[in-house]
Amino acid sequence: MNPTRLVFWRHGESEYNRSRRIQGTIDVRLSPLGTEQAQAAAVRLADFSPLRVFSSDLTRARQTAEQLATLVGGSVSTDERFRERGLGEWEDMSYDALLEQWPHALEVLRGSRASDSVPSGGEHPDTVVARVLDGLADALGSTAPGETLVITAHGLAILYAVRNLIGDADAAGLKPLSNAHWTVLERADREAPWRLIDHNSGAAVLADDAAKDTTVTPPRRRTNRRSHVVDVAEKLFSTTGYSNTSVEDIARAAGLTRPVIYQYFGSKEGLLIECIRRARAQLHEHLEAAGVELSPDVTPYELWKLRGDTYFRTVEANPGLWALVYSNDTTLSGGLALEVGRLREGTILSIADRLRAMTDADEELLLASAYAISGIGEQLVRLWQRNPDIPRARLAEHYAAIVSGGLTALGR
Repeated sequence: MNPTRLVFWRHGESEYNRSRRIQGTIDVRLSPLGTEQAQAAAVRLADFSPLRVFSSDLTRARQTAEQLATLVGGSVSTDERFRERGLGEWEDMSYDALLEQWPHALEVLRGSRASDSVPSGGEHPDTVVARVLDGLADALGSTAPGETLVITAHGLAILYAVRNLIGDADAAGLKPLSNAHWTVLERADREAPWRLIDHNSGAAVLADDAAKDTTVTPPRRRTNRRSHVVDVAEKLFSTTGYSNTSVEDIARAAGLTRPVIYQYFGSKEGLLIECIRRARAQLHEHLEAAGVELSPDVTPYELWKLRGDTYFRTVEANPGLWALVYSNDTTLSGGLALEVGRLREGTILSIADRLRAMTDADEELLLASAYAISGIGEQLVRLWQRNPDIPRARLAEHYAAIVSGGLTALGR
């Protein structure tokens, strides 16, 4: 039987988020950006095929949940028990004013400060946990084992609940979700404990939203550990695929805990994007180091044969790097697919820059040629993977013949 999946989804940006004001239980609508965020995230969450969508009854959460319900053909069940933590006298204050009057306010919001942890008229974190879990129990009671349940709620309420469900050891270092991001938990059966599968995932369109998060201080980064995680993730993504690799797999292979991975990269998506960005840079470094420069002493065929041989030699020596940059993982969708596409497009633009140094051809024709050259190289590598007996030198000859022949239209 498939495990039961629980997805906690934070609402999109609200008008108060946009103006950096404390909202708590104040009923605020989504901002225009928040609606776009919810729509983009809903496309990703629809891949989970949720049968039930629950939500806080506050407008910003309900509007977010409705985006997903529309896609999956369902309806939203609202429950006031999924509301945000009541923050009493802090509500409606600006973050700047709050921090000026209460320097420890961020610790209080995270529920990590034992003394004076409840603003006047506000809720204690334990009270929030109790009502959220009570609502969750009822929601799970109407959800069959093996199904996916989505609960659309709020940053602090979700953080407190997740901590309680997975335990302090696994929750250490977790930060509140960014707007329209989500956490995924799974359990094998009703008696099994919940396991954290992913945290703070979201569509790439939301990438700059984390910078607006005022509920937690960014962790101190350690370059060596961060680089080590990227090394491990790059190997796993390139050998087993993105969809078949979990944050737990990466943490285990790196000898770290999942919260550490989330501290550095925010989500599995963020880690994948960093891996691809680094792999692409390394691929270009190998090509540049090969000393392939323009020369008036070689024919176009000889020039592109030399470049092709350099490219295929790099792929031969670093197949994992190439697989990461040019992965055909069909599970990449929405904003993540767009971000990965932008990184790949950087390679095409580099080819275009080289072509500009060779010719004064029309810009549209030049860009079309750059896209074609990139595609020729990629598809020849795929041919090579299916037919590994083809010598690299012959592959370079095929590449040169196709590219140099096609570039006659550029006058080169």
